[in-house]
Amino acid sequence: MSASFYLDPAEIKAQCREAIENLNDVSMKTINVEQKLDAFINNNELEGKAFDALKQQIADYKTVLQSIMSLIKYNISEYKTLMSSVGDKVLDGDKILKGQEFARNRIHAYEDRAKLCRENTVTYAAI
Repeated sequence: MSASFYLDPAEIKAQCREAIENLNDVSMKTINVEQKLDAFINNNELEGKAFDALKQQIADYKTVLQSIMSLIKYNISEYKTLMSSVGDKVLDGDKILKGQEFARNRIHAYEDRAKLCRENTVTYAAI
């Protein structure tokens, strides 16, 4: 972690909500395209080998659209998981690193005191 690291859960949640909105918009457009393709495929007025071949090609593209829809649902689910797991605490690299340094210094101070106590114990035991 560097001192410039900064993680704001509120900002992450806002970005996730925006991404979900965008994905829902893409989802609606994809559904609209799929419905129009279905209408074309099911149009009985369009007959002939060329139209039948085109309808088959379009049906193949519907598989791609369904895969896109599955991916959209998966991504929305992942964004929701991120929103629920990011927590509420801002993580500021500078403050965290300063806190770690303070803790290390305290540990060293306590270790030095413990060493001094052990030395004094040995000295008093010898007296």
